Formats: sequence, C-alpha cells, structure tokens
Amino acid sequence: MKVSDTVGLKFAALCRVSSEEQAEKGESLNVQKKMILTAVNQMGGTVAKWYSGQEHSTPGHEREILDAMLADGSANIFDALIITELNRLGRDMQKLPGVLEHLRKNNVRLFIKSEEQCLSDPYKVMVLNILGAVAEGHAIEGVQKSIYSKIERAKRGWRMVGSPPHGRRLANPNADKSKENAIWEVIPEAKERVQWLWHLYVEKGYGY
Repeated sequence: MKVSDTVGLKFAALCRVSSEEQAEKGESLNVQKKMILTAVNQMGGTVAKWYSGQEHSTPGHEREILDAMLADGSANIFDALIITELNRLGRDMQKLPGVLEHLRKNNVRLFIKSEEQCLSDPYKVMVLNILGAVAEGHAIEGVQKSIYSKIERAKRGWRMVGSPPHGRRLANPNADKSKENAIWEVIPEAKERVQWLWHLYVEKGYGY
C-alpha cells in the first residue's frame, strides 16, 4: 500500500476496553488513541469520528459503540475504520463475520494501525475470522478461569459480590486472597446497636 492511497482518508477510530475499571483508571484508551493518531498522521488522513469507551466484546453482550459506528459507516460519514488490534473490533464469532461483511458492502476500508486489511480478499477475511475465533476462545477461557477463582476465594470466606455481612468487617483486608482465608470480625458499634434494639423491642416490648 502506498501512502498516496491513504492521503485524505476520513477515519473512524474505534477504541475499546472491556471493563469499567479499565475505562476509569487504566491507560489503555489513551494508549489506543495515541497509536491511532500516529498511524493516521503517517497515512495522511484525518479522524472523522471517535468511537471510544467500555463494552464487552465476548458473546452475549450489547455493543452499542460498535453498532453506532456501523450505522455511521452506512451513512458514509467516514471512508475507513482504524483499530489498534483485531480484538478491539470483536471477539464474538456470532458477530465478527457480519461486521467485516458490513464494512465491505459499505466500502469502508479496515486498518489495524497503519496496515490495511483487504476485505475483498477472501483469504484475508478468512484469516481475520480465524484470529477472531482464537481471541474469542481465549476470552471465554479467561472468563471461566475467573469464575473458578472466585468460587475458590468464596470458599475461603472472601466476599465476591454484594455488600459485606451486616455488622462485620474483615480483620485481614490485606491478606492474599489466593492463599489465605478471610477472617471476619464483629464491629463493636454495630453489636451495640443490635443489643440496644434487642433491649427495646424484646426485653421492653416496644413496637408490639
């Protein structure tokens, strides 16, 4: 591909992270944006619109950011889509082939950084789908490992979801959750409140 083939291209830039914590505290979105801007400048193009934020790309999750980009692609708002790596586009093999076909039909070129992925080449599309399937497999495996880890930690008394038990707190909040058991202790102030309520409602009979 010659630089002259990309001069003046209007790019849609898709940046994505999987979790809210990554979006709020991580640097991934900023890093993706910097990489995309560098690639677009090298190719002599401009970013027509950013599509950036947090959304899961594994099967069964809504992809509002991706869907908005695809809708704009149908409206000829941009000439090409740029991402930093394929899994930013998707790891859902129920959706990825359709996304690639949608881009092809709407003459939207696809770039991974500054490398164009020829969507009219069946072999290249096959390779992209294979890579997507591999990424999906890794993502599903990662989710399963995470679930198993949470189950094991829960067996050792660690809270995985919801609020702490009422009136209790961790005596060892800095312990290694992967190796140590959680130790819960009663909060003295909470115990006093419960004892006071017991005294009022049970011993004194208030509220009856």
